[in-house]
This record gives sequence, C-alpha cells and structure tokens, in this order.
Amino acid sequence: MIVKLASQMFRLLFRPCIRLGSRQGRWALRSAALLVALFVIAGGTIHAAAAAAGGPVLPEPFAGEPSAAVAVLSAHEHGGHASDGGGAAADGRLTLLAASKLVYYVALLAAAGFQLLAAAVPRGAEGAVRRERIGRWSAAAVKALLLAALAYIFLHANDLVSQLGGDIGQWPRVFVMTDAGRSWLALLALAAAGFAALRLPEPLGAVWALLLLASESFNGHAFAASQASVAVVADFVHLVCSAIWAGGVILLLLFWRYDRKECGRFAESFARFAWLAIIGLAASGIAMAWAILPSWIYLLYTAWGNWLLAKSALVVAVAALGAALRSRARRRELPRGVLLKLDGALMAAIVASAAVMTSLAPAPGGEPLRLHEMGEQLHYTLAIEPNAPGPNDITLTVWLPESSGEPADVRLRLLPAEGRRGKPVEVELVRQDDGKEYEFPGFVETNYRSAEPAALPYPGKWTAELIIRETSGGTTEKTVSFETN
Repeated sequence: MIVKLASQMFRLLFRPCIRLGSRQGRWALRSAALLVALFVIAGGTIHAAAAAAGGPVLPEPFAGEPSAAVAVLSAHEHGGHASDGGGAAADGRLTLLAASKLVYYVALLAAAGFQLLAAAVPRGAEGAVRRERIGRWSAAAVKALLLAALAYIFLHANDLVSQLGGDIGQWPRVFVMTDAGRSWLALLALAAAGFAALRLPEPLGAVWALLLLASESFNGHAFAASQASVAVVADFVHLVCSAIWAGGVILLLLFWRYDRKECGRFAESFARFAWLAIIGLAASGIAMAWAILPSWIYLLYTAWGNWLLAKSALVVAVAALGAALRSRARRRELPRGVLLKLDGALMAAIVASAAVMTSLAPAPGGEPLRLHEMGEQLHYTLAIEPNAPGPNDITLTVWLPESSGEPADVRLRLLPAEGRRGKPVEVELVRQDDGKEYEFPGFVETNYRSAEPAALPYPGKWTAELIIRETSGGTTEKTVSFETN
C-alpha cells in the first residue's frame, strides 16, 4: 500500500519527465517511490524506538502552534538538532540525519559542478569525448541528487515533525509556513527538473545548476544570520566555487579511471580556473563567517568555530596539492594517481566537515545568568550574558547601608571549578549611571559593568569571587558558584 501511494505521488510530481520518455525519468520514478516507502517504514520504526526510550517530543504547548513550528525549525536548521536524551535511538537518529546530509551535499556539488564544468568544455571534435562522458556522468549525478534530496528532506522533516509531537497535520505547516520548508520544495522541483536540464544546451544547464545552488543558499546558518543578505550572497558564491572545485576533482578521478588521455586534457583545462575557485572559496568563507559570527573569538570557543578552523586547514592542504597538480598540467603531464586520490580524500573530508557544521550553532546559545542575594549588610545582583564560552557581558549591582556609602573599590574574578585547569578571569568593572534597579530603604545602590566582555574558555562550573572594599576600610568577600551552558 505504501509503495503504491508513493508511486502515485511521484507519478504526478515527475509526469513531465515521463512525458519526455526518458529512461532517467522512469528510473527515478520507480527508485524514488521505493526509497520513500523504505524511509516511511524506517522513520516510523525510529520514531517508535525513540518514543519508547523517552521520546523526542516537545512539551504539549508547542504542538499545533504555527509560531512554535517556526521556532523549532529555526533551532533545528540553524542551531543544530535538539537533544532528546533518547540514548541509542537518539544517536542512531542523529547519525542517520548526518549521513543523509553528507550524501546530499556530495550529490548536490557533483550534479551542479558537472553542469557548470560542461559549459567550459571546448566545442567541436576537440571536446567531443569529454562532453559525451561528462553528459553520461551528469545523468548519474542527477539521479543521485534526486534520491539524496528525497532522503535528506524526508528525514529532516520527519525529525522536525517528531519534535513537534508527531501530528500528521504538522507536515503541510512545515513545508508551507517556514522558509526552510519552502526551500526544500524548491530544491525538489529543481532536482526533478535536472532530467530536463540534461537535454538542454550546456549554458542553460549551467543556469539550472546556479538555480539549484541558490535554493540551497537560502537554507542554513546564512539565512538566519543578522547580516542575512551578505551571508546568503557569500553562501551562494561559496557553493558555486565548491561545486566547480568538487565537481572538477570528481571528474578528474573518473577520467583517470576510464580515460587517461582525456584525463590529461581535462586536467589542463581545469587547472586554469581551479585556483579561482579556491580563492573564491576562501574569500566567500571569510565573508560568511564575518556575517554569521557575533565575534571572531567564537572560532576558539565553539565547536562550529573549531570545525571551521579544521576545514580551513584542509583547504590550505588542498591549495598546496592543487599547486602540484597544476604544475604537472602546465607541463602537459598526466596527474599522478596518488595525488588525485589524496585530492579526492581531502574533498570528502571538507564536504563532511561542512555537513557537520550545518548541525552546529555558530554562537553558543547560553541561558543568561542572573544571581541576586540579600543580606543584612550587603545586597548584590550579578548578571552574565550569554553565560556561555566566549565573550560575556557582565553587570553588577551592589547595595550597601547608607552609613557605609558607596564602595571605594569593587573587584570581580571568575575562577574555574576545582580540578579544571586555567587562569582566573579578571573582570575589569567600570561605574555606570543609567538609573536605579531597585530601591531598598536604608541602602545605597551602585551599578557596574564590565569594561570589555569577559572571555570564558569553556562551559561548566565556575565560581564568581566578589571583593567589596568600603570607604571606611572594611572589606566584604562573597563567592557564588554558577554554571555556563
């Protein structure tokens, strides 16, 4: 029954391909129907196992609320997947999501890259063999893209709907009422149109590839950035350069496997603009990081930043390897197989790191800390925001008895928990006069803020040490434990 329903759905969706009578269209129809049927069964099994283990279900107030769907999707797509505490079931779910994303990215870059590079192949007899082989491999890449996109979208949408309570009525809301859902629909339509693009002239095929990459640039961290316009444009350029470079590396490996003579010819032409792709990757990556990150210091204090640094190191290695391949191409020598395989391995590692980064938050989403304590001789309020690794804004309000007056000096240190290495974080406080927070009869209020954000190197337990020296010479010390997110 599931296979029959899926087949009917895809027959309507892909009818234009079938009318063309293309083997690719009929193959995609049958394969996609079977794939969706399998994922429906697998998705139901995973969801049942997760529910039995504690269930990835959000609190009931979220269910059925459109704003909740948008909020959860934002966290799902732009800040990583929600942790559900489902043990083995949760680990299997996240592994499946990550694997589907990785396969989708490889298929996306290959399908788009092949079309963009096909437009650069010389016309006439000189490039006839290359065009024929690239056309054949492009057809396989479009098939892979359609199946990978279906798996990627279905698994991520199913995961999101499960977080919203699993109600079947959430499915149309996800695809119609959210930016990510609409971009998924556009992606499916463009992936299906890829079979028609294979029959178009190479320049029009390149236009299809650019539209495909543009749809992806509207889904992810870039679209959620505060500088969204800059981030989306930079992401689009990044994807185009990635498709050219990754598609070229894959084609080099395929030519090396099936036609060494054409491999040398393709390597010579590819080397001329591969460097431009690498430069574009670096420049657009820097622009996108600038638009997404609140501060460059988060490169050191977040998992997303650490992965970005690792990815940058891999790109440097690719640039060095590309120089060696380009040198052989300029001498009209065949590229060495070991260098091509190493280039392919580095490409896979970079794409894998990009897939991982899409599931991580660029900036930590901490819960702001606000501590208030009242005593006979001292009241104080300590606020730390965002209370996460990286830069934190700190404010402190102190109330002393009127007989003591305002403090002569206030010092604040943040100490790592016992057993953790690291130096204390000295917080320089400056006075601020922006109004009173609370009025306590018989007490004088004094407000402070950190002169510059205090950088906490890691999450976990900390101790705030507060030392207040009064004008009379008396000193009061307070220590309070807190935990960063």
